[in-house]
Amino acid sequence: MSTPALHLVPTGDLQPRTNGDTGWREWLVAHVDSGWRSGEWDQDFWRFTGDLDSPRTVAWRCRTPSCPAVTRRHHGRCDTCRRAQARAGLCDEDFDREPTRGPFYPLVKDICSVPSCASELHVKGVCRRHYRAWKKERVHGRPFEHFVAHAEPFARLEPCLVAGCLRERHSGRGLCKFHNDRFRRQHHVGLVSESEVVAWANGQAPRLGPHQFSLATLAEMVRLELLYCLQRRDESPPPLDPRQVRIVVARLAGAASVRDLDLEAVCASGGMQYNATTKGLVRDLGRHLERAWNLYIEADPYEGDCWEVASCDLQPNGSRRYLATEGVIDFRPINQAWLREVAKRWAQDVRPYLHTLRQAIKACAVASRALTAAGRSDPSELNAGDFTRVVD
Repeated sequence: MSTPALHLVPTGDLQPRTNGDTGWREWLVAHVDSGWRSGEWDQDFWRFTGDLDSPRTVAWRCRTPSCPAVTRRHHGRCDTCRRAQARAGLCDEDFDREPTRGPFYPLVKDICSVPSCASELHVKGVCRRHYRAWKKERVHGRPFEHFVAHAEPFARLEPCLVAGCLRERHSGRGLCKFHNDRFRRQHHVGLVSESEVVAWANGQAPRLGPHQFSLATLAEMVRLELLYCLQRRDESPPPLDPRQVRIVVARLAGAASVRDLDLEAVCASGGMQYNATTKGLVRDLGRHLERAWNLYIEADPYEGDCWEVASCDLQPNGSRRYLATEGVIDFRPINQAWLREVAKRWAQDVRPYLHTLRQAIKACAVASRALTAAGRSDPSELNAGDFTRVVD
């Protein structure tokens, strides 16, 4: 696995803080998969945009004809269409035939219709700067189409100050229109300094759709830990749910390292949004993080006579493809040390289903009790009669 080139986005007040172990950071960088979810994961902006045709992501196109929105409901409608259908009181067939919905606001706006202009669409098919120029041009009586065809194109403005936001700046404060409107609702704009705007932007997330999440607002160590764990979890079912990841990201704002936290307690602090699906995600992330730390410190998960199930990468049984995560594997009921070591070696080499392994340990424990009762502790002295005694 190659080492990815990670681009760290500045986070202002959430400046990356380490946990005192630069080796841990370097280990994470070396083990993050640079090719993960190609076309969906954007490492430059620490943003995930799910493929709506992929069964590995919980996001689909709205079923309403001509609706460009995204929904988390398989073959369902987006929230806007669901509300419109409820207000209209129509069945699915009637609403699909004549859909009436509210306006759609795209996450990333289209480009100005002036040839070669790279600025975002504002109104009348042109960007804000061309629209202003057109308003001045109107006094000369030239048709709008003539203005569009002959106007000089503009280069795209710098991106919004909010980390991970792809929209261009809309105001002198350095914010896009979406974030500028939000800022104006929360502040008396005439009384804030430039540093206060930057500090506010550092705590904001980009506008995201149901198929997206962003790690841009997190501290560097948390980004790396979360990204590594998401990649490991994505190697097996269930599919990735961007909305659940966003819930976890919101709980980790301001944290220096996930390893410093009781992850389940922190993520459970947010109220009703923390449902069974989120609990499963958090439990899996914590398990993968603990395993990553053990790999980093080169701890042996098979040391001793009691193994953590979460560290063994065993499927529960043949009908379940995901890995078992709960409980322990206890070899201590096997009294004879040599038989216990044989069972442990077999488990490591064969990698049986967890159910099969537990049954094997029970069988070995029965054999152990039979041999102990017969006073047969030395394996070199065993004979066919001892095997018969075990079977009986």
